[in-house]
Amino acid sequence: MENDFESVRRTLSDALDEVEGKRLELRKKGCRNGLIVAAVLLGSAAAVTLWTGSPAALIVGAVAALVAGPLTANAPSSELNRYYKQRIVTRIVRAVCGEQATFDPADGIAEETFRTCGLFDTRPDRYRSEDLVCGRSGQTPFRFAEVHAQERRTTTDSKGRTRTHWVDIFRGFLFLADFHKDFRGRTIVCRDSWFRLRFDDCRRVRLEDPQFEQLFDVYSNDAVEARYLLSPSTMERLVRLDTRFRRGITASFHRSCIVVAIPDPTNHFEAGLWRSVSRTDRLEREFDTIRTLKGIVEDLDLNTRIWSKTAPGTLPE
Repeated sequence: MENDFESVRRTLSDALDEVEGKRLELRKKGCRNGLIVAAVLLGSAAAVTLWTGSPAALIVGAVAALVAGPLTANAPSSELNRYYKQRIVTRIVRAVCGEQATFDPADGIAEETFRTCGLFDTRPDRYRSEDLVCGRSGQTPFRFAEVHAQERRTTTDSKGRTRTHWVDIFRGFLFLADFHKDFRGRTIVCRDSWFRLRFDDCRRVRLEDPQFEQLFDVYSNDAVEARYLLSPSTMERLVRLDTRFRRGITASFHRSCIVVAIPDPTNHFEAGLWRSVSRTDRLEREFDTIRTLKGIVEDLDLNTRIWSKTAPGTLPE
């Protein structure tokens, strides 16, 4: 496994040249198709204008060309993304997480896991998860993926007209790792807030670390187990982890594993037709993202087996 970005970048040199060639090819194809679509729309609008004598058709055609042309030009981006993920991101994942690690752009964390982990009190009306990474750090299996969960809301104005819009419940990464312990209860670590969420039968658990208490509220239906799980060293590690991820994480102890939610509005592991895939800043960002997420196992010291478990660790889908 490589922890040095420059070493990984050097191994990707040939693949980056290949993907960059593919990008230029697809960009040329997209520009050609976009110009054709725009020209057809403008030509049709001009013909209608000459036939009817009304300039309205030309205006509509120009607007349609301005919208449809760029959309058509950008359409090959999906093909480029598939190629980029297969040829570049997969290799970065294996360089950071080990050759046995897997990367599946089409797979993600199951909605059932999102709903039952206890970190979100709203059931999503629209849910998407992609770019699943599965691997093992030491003895600890882990998986993480991008998640975008939204709630549909409908409002009615003074004239009785309804409007539907979408509100994010969560956008970022969900990280799951084996905790090597069978939990009796459920423990949730959420952000410290005046607004108290309801967690069914869970109650607030007060802990003795003042820095931890400033950042987080803990709810559990087994206060003894919660204090056992959140030892002084674990609380200290969660505080450090929160700092690393810019103070936004939440966590739960769920089905003998720990689930960490990391808000992140960036759409990772994507390539664009209009910017070189060889840009060092983009590649280094993806490398750092994967390395930091995989590093949660070490950050939380999950390879130290201080508890027993009745069966080998299996993670929810």
